[in-house]
Amino acid sequence: MSPLLLTFLACGKGEPEPLDLSVCDQVGAEDHTVVLDSLVFGRIEEGTSPGFDLDDATSILNGLDGCGVPDLTDPDGAVGIDNGFGGLLPALELTEAAAVEDLIAQTITDGELLITFDLADLDDATGDGCIDVTVGRAAGTPMLGTDGQLLDGQTLDRDPAIDPVRIEHVAVVDGTFEAPFEITIPVQIFDVDMDFTLKNGRIRGTIAPDGTVSGIFAGGVDVATMLAITEENNVDPALHDVLAALLSIWADLEPDGLGGCEQVSIVFEYSSVKMFWFE
Repeated sequence: MSPLLLTFLACGKGEPEPLDLSVCDQVGAEDHTVVLDSLVFGRIEEGTSPGFDLDDATSILNGLDGCGVPDLTDPDGAVGIDNGFGGLLPALELTEAAAVEDLIAQTITDGELLITFDLADLDDATGDGCIDVTVGRAAGTPMLGTDGQLLDGQTLDRDPAIDPVRIEHVAVVDGTFEAPFEITIPVQIFDVDMDFTLKNGRIRGTIAPDGTVSGIFAGGVDVATMLAITEENNVDPALHDVLAALLSIWADLEPDGLGGCEQVSIVFEYSSVKMFWFE
């Protein structure tokens, strides 16, 4: 993973001074760990969507970039936002695929998908020139509250089958960090075990005063991988045809040179609760 590009913070009353990302001051720094307790698809509302410009292009309908899939605007007014999957969601939710988000939520509460973020060397959650973010997985059955959601402040084991990914020298500006990001999300959909890999993506997280983190991450998912889910014997064959038709319209990353794209951009919104590791 490459370091987050140089970010500027205001210092005193003078001109903003650059943060030195080459030095990580660990004096007085704390480590915070959170586990994701919700994971849902980022949705499009009236041309607005959470997300990132993943392909460094602002695509227009039937244009040359992004396989002619129009880009969006995020809630802060940034343009070029990629979320092809958000475009096909309304049609997909009319099929049995509408259950996917509920299945992801169940894998979290069952302890099968406990994605963790370790924020190391965090001096100040509102602004820090250099922290390290480690993305990993916890294992075991989590404790749930009366609302059926993960309890805050519980202690979990590390998943020995997963190699954590460390993103170094990430800047926190106004309580928010952003960095390059790739992740594989193993989920069971329609009784099919799938590794759902987001490629060439980004993550953004806002650190709340209580130490929890919420935000978004996004990337590209191979069209072939998504279609493979619908080719299993226990999935309605009609779903394959519906998804293939939708992806031919909304796939917007990695042009194949033949007028189509090999990936579709997808955005996830997440929230978390604080946790601790068993030593």
